[in-house]
Amino acid sequence: MHDYSKPSGKKRLRFKDWLIERLDTGEIRGVQWIDRERGLFKIPWVHGSHKNWNLNDVEIFRQWAIYSGKYNPTDRRPDAIKWKTNFRCTLNALPDFKEIEVREESSPRGPKRYKIYSLKNKGKVKKGQNELGKEEKSKFEKHIHS
Repeated sequence: MHDYSKPSGKKRLRFKDWLIERLDTGEIRGVQWIDRERGLFKIPWVHGSHKNWNLNDVEIFRQWAIYSGKYNPTDRRPDAIKWKTNFRCTLNALPDFKEIEVREESSPRGPKRYKIYSLKNKGKVKKGQNELGKEEKSKFEKHIHS
């Protein structure tokens, strides 16, 4: 397990708590709660080959890389691919998160592309309560694209 202690001895937040803080503050464009009670949130996931791609599209990944000590902002070469990979691997490795599959035809492309995640065991949420049923998923997909 990675030691998240700062050199000053002050403990760093674990990824889950760090991400919840980012979601609560709303300081990063596109990183937002969809339904906080159920632990559903979305993160911009623009492909690096998109013609209008820029470093703002990877701000959540950059901030995690800085916070986790994987990137120093004074470095001359930002490595957005590595930041995004590290972030995705962290999300996938932790049992607290589950990606919500969105049908391909209803998933936006280009600069509006995102991924939706469910935060498992969020507070008093009962098991299965943060999962979307088939009918609910369809309504949800229509709602997020309107």
